[in-house]
Amino acid sequence: MNERSLLMEENCRSILQQSILGDVVFPEHPDYHARRKVWNGLFDTRPAVIVVCQNADDVSAAVQFAQQQELPVAVRGGGHHIAGYGSCDGGVLIDTSPMRDVHVELASQTVKVACGASAGEVIRATQQHGLAVPTGDVSKVGIAGLALGGGMGYLRRKFGLTCDHLVEAEMVLADGRQVRVNATEHDELFWAIRGGGGNFGVVTSLTFRARRIGPTVYGIHLIYRAADLATVLRGCREYLRAGHSDVSFNLAIHTIPPLPHLPQELIGQKVVSISGMHASEDLTLASLDVEPLRNLGIPLVDLCGPMDYTHLHTHLDEQVPEGMPAYGKSIYLRTLDDASIFTLHQAIQAAPPTSMAMVWLLGGRMSEVPASETAFGGRDAEALIIMEELVNPATAEDTQQGRICSGWVNHLYNSLAETQPSVTTYLNMAGLESQPEAVVRATYGANYERLSAIKRRYDPNNVFRFNPNISPGYEALERPAFEQNKGNKR
Repeated sequence: MNERSLLMEENCRSILQQSILGDVVFPEHPDYHARRKVWNGLFDTRPAVIVVCQNADDVSAAVQFAQQQELPVAVRGGGHHIAGYGSCDGGVLIDTSPMRDVHVELASQTVKVACGASAGEVIRATQQHGLAVPTGDVSKVGIAGLALGGGMGYLRRKFGLTCDHLVEAEMVLADGRQVRVNATEHDELFWAIRGGGGNFGVVTSLTFRARRIGPTVYGIHLIYRAADLATVLRGCREYLRAGHSDVSFNLAIHTIPPLPHLPQELIGQKVVSISGMHASEDLTLASLDVEPLRNLGIPLVDLCGPMDYTHLHTHLDEQVPEGMPAYGKSIYLRTLDDASIFTLHQAIQAAPPTSMAMVWLLGGRMSEVPASETAFGGRDAEALIIMEELVNPATAEDTQQGRICSGWVNHLYNSLAETQPSVTTYLNMAGLESQPEAVVRATYGANYERLSAIKRRYDPNNVFRFNPNISPGYEALERPAFEQNKGNKR
């Protein structure tokens, strides 16, 4: 690097640092390596600079700087996406994690949330007033990414998705402008961000409509033998097909890790667990309504009963440790038929002990919202299948183990994909290293062209592309090959 280039670089650094209230972290900074990490340790990216934003003005300044320097832009709130979004190589990483304010407005029963807040922080703040915004089932994930991509949790069948409760957002656009979006201001953009992900700008705050629920609900936590998987799945399917719209739960087929609240003899066993809740205020009614789920076989563990709503959303946190390398994919099933159940059952028999398959049974209110009302794609599916394989950090760079890990996930994914008319996925939990555009397009279905037109209007150069990307419809810029990557796998 010559003296002039070095001077220009130093000038750029100085300009950026002077325009940002928060920290500006370059590779030589002592916090750089801690700051650049995302939840999935499989991805090891090195941005040119990390801008740790304290407010929307910081975000705006960071976006404008990236545009001026012609650098790619990645945005990280919670950083929990399985595909390693939330960072990039050689670009500007906009870290919004310090922006965590949560304000509950009781008169309007709404909650205004800064983009860096976690789902758990929203839950804790709203539960102080007996309110809740539907979130996911793990408290550590970022609320912004969750909501923009849909947001499926234990209230989905009762009240719908997180994005269904969004009433307003504040955003920074690709040119650095700050705008408010709602049903009357930038209404097309407001439609797009309810399921369209981070494709259109950086959302700096979100205002949600809240629901009255808690602080005590009827929690569902059951563990059956993995050998009973087919029976349990069929029973759960028929149970929800019969109604029970107050009930939402997820099934996980996994090997039990060492957990202090479980009997020692269960550690290391492969099991199928059911976790969720009944949303009725009448706990007696809820108990009676959940009874069929407790009799799908002989449960190894039955912890169903009254439970604190906040605690319910934290007891799975320990199963998603920070920094553990993981390979995963998800796929929607239009119907959870017997053939799909057989495929799952067979795959589980050959699954490595560090693997997990999850079955989220859908329907209820989330499927009653018209597909055209929001951008979200996947409302007509009966089930979502998520498959993950955790990789031992000590052998994460072992090519052979990587093949074993991805091999099991890909085999199950491909076996299920063969039974579907088109491959669609929950984009908040999508590994999209193969045919990403085709899968994203199929997932959004009839909404895709409308989303692409909105992308052309608000982000024609595809500045915000480190995500399940919606194309503006043309290649506006010739970009270096490294910018196409979501991140470098270890």
